[in-house]
Amino acid sequence: MNKAGFTANQVATLSDRDSGIDKAIIRMNTSRIDASGKDRKKFRRRQPVSVTNLDTGLTTMAYVMGGQLARDEVAIDYDCRHALGLKFKDRSCQLMIKPAGKFMVIKHYITHADLGYRLSMQLGLLGASLGAYGVAKDIVAWMIG
Repeated sequence: MNKAGFTANQVATLSDRDSGIDKAIIRMNTSRIDASGKDRKKFRRRQPVSVTNLDTGLTTMAYVMGGQLARDEVAIDYDCRHALGLKFKDRSCQLMIKPAGKFMVIKHYITHADLGYRLSMQLGLLGASLGAYGVAKDIVAWMIG
């Protein structure tokens, strides 16, 4: 089973309603979106994806949405452009878009530019690690007796 993924050759600017550091939207041609999620060669709506600029090697994460764009074109906001090392007026580039794994999503939110997202993820990971430490400590104490 092939996973979704493609290389975009053109980049457009998102509208103001889709822009913002809290939204992280990447719009692409609707033929690349499968609303049901059954076709693994297409992206699901709101699926987290890894976006890599093949020219600079910089990577960021965004969420897929459909749009009326050319098949090899994507639309991203200013923050995504900045993270990928693109200038605001750049129209042609080589962007590799592929599904993001769980660790990519966690890494993105641990280093997020918005303090609210970053702090909540860091506190959540701290709580999970302290919980795992407590469980391991109790198991060792129970085994020793």
